[in-house]
Amino acid sequence: TVNTACCTVNMRFTSLSINIHIIDRKSKKYSAHFMMWLNSYYVLKTKERGRKNYSLINEWVAFNIGKLLDVPIPKAHIIKIDIKDKSSYGLLFDYKLPVDYLHVCHVQNIPVWKFLSKLRNVDTFSNLLVFDIWINNKDRSSNYGNLLVTKKDDSYYYYAIDHALSFGGYYLDNESKILLKKSKICQLNFSSANHPYPFNHVYEAIKLNIEFQGCNPFDDVLNKMSKITESQIEDIFNQVPKNTDWFEQEDIDIYIEYLMRRKNNVILYLEQLIEKMWFPNASPGCYFKLFNKIRG
Repeated sequence: TVNTACCTVNMRFTSLSINIHIIDRKSKKYSAHFMMWLNSYYVLKTKERGRKNYSLINEWVAFNIGKLLDVPIPKAHIIKIDIKDKSSYGLLFDYKLPVDYLHVCHVQNIPVWKFLSKLRNVDTFSNLLVFDIWINNKDRSSNYGNLLVTKKDDSYYYYAIDHALSFGGYYLDNESKILLKKSKICQLNFSSANHPYPFNHVYEAIKLNIEFQGCNPFDDVLNKMSKITESQIEDIFNQVPKNTDWFEQEDIDIYIEYLMRRKNNVILYLEQLIEKMWFPNASPGCYFKLFNKIRG
């Protein structure tokens, strides 16, 4: 049993009831707390009260989109949190990873991109890149890429985490929603004007480990993306309890329209990355052959 001072989260893993302690009890701001339970790690994410904050719905939509695209990503569960006489909802991330895991920011004695190149699931890097472009995840450039790496036997595997800044970010006022609804551009600009393309240790590893010889490395993930329907995205929102304050009902159409419109633009951006020789293993002009079948 874990003693708590502020809240109780009831969630069923078979017959278990889990108590989770929120770190920041006073401000109740967006926070995460690591704890070990039955040889697994759980992270609880909440949002600050009052101001409209889209962090949790962004995380929830990103998690479900990631699953559909076969991106390695920890499971997320919507949970009810009772604090005295008030209730709210949070997201519990179920890592269920071996205890021997680390954040990539803790990698030492070797360049991070070189360490990531040794991962056993580098074959999903193309999925991760398409995922980031589609959901407009501009936060992969921070915290060494928001990746957890777990070790199993002598092999390492990554898991993508922290997608609260995707789509339109934490806060969306009416003006921002209009811009989001009209947005057609798909690109990831990082760090500064000197780096107009994906840039940091993670993207360095991604571009070095995507192979173009004899096949289209994006064929599978782009086909998965193309088959995701409006009703599937709507169902992601419908799984959220009606009495949460994560989003407004009219926001559902904004997210759906945003994602559906960006599908073809994801391909256009990948073509641009190839044309600009961002991928060292791709030759200029090969994108015409790579993507004609999908775009057609």
